[in-house]
Amino acid sequence: MYHALISHQESLSRPAFSIVGREISRNIDISLCRQWIDECLKLHVNCLNRVALRLPSRVIDVGSSETLQDPCLVLGNDRCGSYATLSHCWGGSIPAMTTLCNYAERQRGIPFLSLPRQFQDAIVVTRQLGLRYIWIDSLCIIQDSQQDWIEYSVQMANIYRYSQVNIAGPAASNSETGFWNERAQPLKSNWTISRQDEHYTVTILHWIQYDPYLPEGEQDSPLANRGWVLQERLLSPRTLYFGTKRTYFECCTNTRHENLHFPYVGDYQQSSELQKRDFRSLTSEQSALKFWAQLIVVYTEMALTFPNDRLPAVSAIARQVQPLIKSRYLAGIWESDIPRGLSWYIPHYRWKMKEVSQSAANSCIAPSWSWISAKLNASIPVVNYSIHFQTAINNWDAQVDLESDDEFGRVKGGTLKLKVKH
Repeated sequence: MYHALISHQESLSRPAFSIVGREISRNIDISLCRQWIDECLKLHVNCLNRVALRLPSRVIDVGSSETLQDPCLVLGNDRCGSYATLSHCWGGSIPAMTTLCNYAERQRGIPFLSLPRQFQDAIVVTRQLGLRYIWIDSLCIIQDSQQDWIEYSVQMANIYRYSQVNIAGPAASNSETGFWNERAQPLKSNWTISRQDEHYTVTILHWIQYDPYLPEGEQDSPLANRGWVLQERLLSPRTLYFGTKRTYFECCTNTRHENLHFPYVGDYQQSSELQKRDFRSLTSEQSALKFWAQLIVVYTEMALTFPNDRLPAVSAIARQVQPLIKSRYLAGIWESDIPRGLSWYIPHYRWKMKEVSQSAANSCIAPSWSWISAKLNASIPVVNYSIHFQTAINNWDAQVDLESDDEFGRVKGGTLKLKVKH
């Protein structure tokens, strides 16, 4: 398939229809990525005002593409600047981490070659995009400090929400798998054509696309199945994906694919994904509760390395919808919505699926009345939020025992008392 882009140039004294040059590039088109980001920042109403003026409390300084210095961990300290974030799978191998022992050393510098391949690729992309900083969870959070982890889990919503772009390698199953220059490259040919006094540059992309009207993301993506990544995708204003076949881009307005020259709005219901949206588009308690039910259906299909992360990995989204719901958050269920929130179930086709690990089963992830506690992936009838819900419950009292002061964080247990109509 050939796609042609034509741009008018200044008049040149060349013979009519002469082909005067040909340039073929097999590199990932970073200039196109920058164009997508700039277009989103300048033109998309639903995506505007989503870039922070201040950096997170810790970021990785990647230097510039000219200096190519080793990255280092720096303190935000109310510094101004734009930054990228990274979504990645930890996988079976533990990625490079910041700990109490190497925290000071990280601030002096992190040898580039000591980092796993995916972190290296993310740093290269950040430099090429013209950004100075990137936030990577395992490097910016002190991993052996429980207090630091709790503090950052509270900040997570704003860290991703106010990044300029989130970078992702959808085919990478762990941090050792990179995404830079790891795909079949399209051929891009630039031709200059002259006709009398008019001259044009024609760019032809030689690319294979099964259906240009139904562009696809990465098929069987390990990243798309991770619980933490759903939160990162929904919170970040825009995500840049480097897939095995193509580079593509998703924001709250549309998606862009490098082999298509027009924006595309995906059919999220058909693809069983949750629509990426600005949370400001949720304009009522009803719309927020329905979104939360849709989230449960998608989220419980996803995997977590540590089952007790089930509450923290969705906590940043809960913080975003609480102002609309205006209710206490009780380990995955909203107090004002308890009758419908209790209608979760485990579909019959999941009964033979593998349960969570025994260590997780023996610990309290959530009270038994919450879908968070299910040993198998749970679901909830989203239709309950589109109809008048009939219930015999007319009063209830629910309490949860929190591990910390964070109502959206991990819990130790909980109780629920119901009164029903006689």
